[in-house]
Amino acid sequence: MKKNKRGISLIVLIVTIIVIIILAAAVILTLSKNNPVESAREARFKEDIRNFQSDLSMYLGNQILTDIYGTREKITSSETPSLEEMKKYISSFTKKYEKKLGIEEDELVYFPNEVSTKEKKWLDDLGIMPAGFTIHEAYEDCFKWSDDYITGYYSDKLKEYLKETNGVLKIPKRCSGFYDYAFNGCNLFTSLIFQDYKDIRVYDYSIRNCRNLKNIKISKTVTLIEENNFTDFEDLVSFEVDEENPNYSSKDGILYNKDKTTLIAAPGTIETCKIPDTVKIIGGSAFEHCEKLKEVEFPKGLTEISYWGFGDCYSLTNITLPESLVKIGNNAFCGCRSLKGEIIIPDNVESIGGSVFSNCHNITKVILGKKVKEIENNAFYACNSQTEFEVDKENNYFNTYDGVLYDKNLTKIVYIPYGKKGQLNIPKTFTTFSLTYNNLSQNKQITKIEVDSNNPNYSSQDGILYDKNKTNLIFAPSGLSVENLTILDSVQNISDYAFSSCENVTGSLHIPEGVKSIGSSSFAYTGLSGEVNIPSSVTTLGKNIFEDSKKITKINIDEGNQNYSSQEGVVYNKNKSTLLFAPEGVTINNLTLPDSVRIIEKRAFDDCRNISGTLRLNNNLETIKENAFWNTDISEVIIPATVTNIEVGAFAYCYLLRNIRCGSNSKPDGWDEYWIYECNPIIEWGYTE
Repeated sequence: MKKNKRGISLIVLIVTIIVIIILAAAVILTLSKNNPVESAREARFKEDIRNFQSDLSMYLGNQILTDIYGTREKITSSETPSLEEMKKYISSFTKKYEKKLGIEEDELVYFPNEVSTKEKKWLDDLGIMPAGFTIHEAYEDCFKWSDDYITGYYSDKLKEYLKETNGVLKIPKRCSGFYDYAFNGCNLFTSLIFQDYKDIRVYDYSIRNCRNLKNIKISKTVTLIEENNFTDFEDLVSFEVDEENPNYSSKDGILYNKDKTTLIAAPGTIETCKIPDTVKIIGGSAFEHCEKLKEVEFPKGLTEISYWGFGDCYSLTNITLPESLVKIGNNAFCGCRSLKGEIIIPDNVESIGGSVFSNCHNITKVILGKKVKEIENNAFYACNSQTEFEVDKENNYFNTYDGVLYDKNLTKIVYIPYGKKGQLNIPKTFTTFSLTYNNLSQNKQITKIEVDSNNPNYSSQDGILYDKNKTNLIFAPSGLSVENLTILDSVQNISDYAFSSCENVTGSLHIPEGVKSIGSSSFAYTGLSGEVNIPSSVTTLGKNIFEDSKKITKINIDEGNQNYSSQEGVVYNKNKSTLLFAPEGVTINNLTLPDSVRIIEKRAFDDCRNISGTLRLNNNLETIKENAFWNTDISEVIIPATVTNIEVGAFAYCYLLRNIRCGSNSKPDGWDEYWIYECNPIIEWGYTE
């Protein structure tokens, strides 16, 4: 009997222990699922929301009672309402909820990107809807349509609709998408909402430059968003993509493709960004004009930064490009004027696009990795602080000499740093000169060129580049300073652009007998002054030789010259049948052309502001070419009936021109529609003297 009692006691004990264990597990499970602290937080949160709803209902009730004529408009708060704005309607509203909650059509709503996941659940529990839910869709007659695609909009009608929605544009269900430029440059709406109704396609440039846009809500039915849509959104706070969208996603307000391997666009207000490790490509214009962006951290697996990826990110100061990077597209960091210090191009990068770092004024040095084999035009344009390049020794395509970027064998210059100052040293291996160095003629800090004496192809003297025996004067750097320039007696040819933009080359110009050709723009934009004598030996004169060298007053051609002649400082061909050009500083009042002239060449008197009074064209003249008298100060022109051809802009911007007297009875067919432009003279047809 006692034995049985002991057995029963043991069973009871075991059952008791099991019950205790089950109860303990239940308590632990309950505590883990329903943390008292979290439960209390949820309770307080929901109580606050209920109080807000109660206050808002009381405010609305008072408004309705006093709305005798039924004219009250429903309340919709601003896009990101301040504490002060919300307290107007909800007296108990606190700063804790500022920017998380708003009001739409008299209803309390929440902003999904501003609340936490738990807060969103609690709000959903209370039946609080996300912002945009209560906004009615736009009227179809606000838009221009092609079938079911929006191609444009009617400003007045769209403005009226947006007054009702406080700037929120909810696209009508009819819409299948936007065609190119549909809303390009539209600053009327602050939020854009796509609806879940049918597949929607957003084509190139359709919502570009909408500068007042702050939020974009992309529904699950948006199937295509082409590039070039999300630039110049300086006030954009966030993209919000429906989680069920099969093609796109969003995180922290940034737009990605579905699996987040491509970062498509960032909001313009972003200040810092740690790009997720999943991202392989930063899409075209993804961060363009994110002017507040200061810091960005790239993922280790990134392979491409597409065109304009970070263009005009004015506040971006430093970047460390990952070793995985292979391609940097055109203009990727163009205009990042705060970017400073050294830029290291990783070893796997093969291609650097055009204008990649152009106008990055504070970059000091660029280091190229071992695989870079292509650098497109203007990659480092106007990087005014950059003084040198450095190239990995294993690179098979590029090399450096004195901080300048060359091809591998130092035979030609690829790029001269914009910040390089003083003397440009040319090695003995140098064989090919070309003005496609982009910045050579623009860098005014390079004051002289010095060629290694052992170079078999080139030489230098007084800072100027020549061929080896100095018969060809090739180039002078823009920073060259010379007063009263004398060309060497050995020179036979002066190359195109030889002294172009040499503003510190001043005073007189002496061209010796023996020079045969003077190239196009060879003395353009200089500080030269006075009269210039062209010797009899010259057989070829290029175009625009003295363009914008405004202090040159006359060109005198030696009478023995077989190809050219001059009169009153103006240059003609030998028999004066063609008027070629005049220097911009020439001064002639009441110009009368020689009777022999039949053709006035293109830009002959372009910008000659001291050509004034009456211009009397001769009776044998037949053709006046493009921009021939552009921006002169003539006040009257007499055009004989023999002139059958006048090209575009022949008398453009002649602001003082008051009268044109034409021998023809009406405008000849050979006169361009825009032969006069930006001036309003009185034209007299059938004029006879």
